[in-house]
Amino acid sequence: MNCGNCGGAIPHGAGFCAQCGAKVDLVGKTGDLVEQVGETTVEVGKKGWGLTKKVGREALKVTGKGLSKVGEVTKKAGEKVKKAGE
Repeated sequence: MNCGNCGGAIPHGAGFCAQCGAKVDLVGKTGDLVEQVGETTVEVGKKGWGLTKKVGREALKVTGKGLSKVGEVTKKAGEKVKKAGE
């Protein structure tokens, strides 16, 4: 996450920017976290979708597609939260 004031990198969990001292925007921080969860869920879904074992192949395909969709929705929700906080 980057500081909304100076653009400097802010470590995960920090309450203030180490470069300029500005307070971390909680709405932006929440949006970033939701977006990261969405991206991770998409990746997990893609990996599950891509597995080609004969046993359970169709189940993996359905699960992978579902996780990808959930991830996309979660990622978009994070983007909306961030925009609302700007």
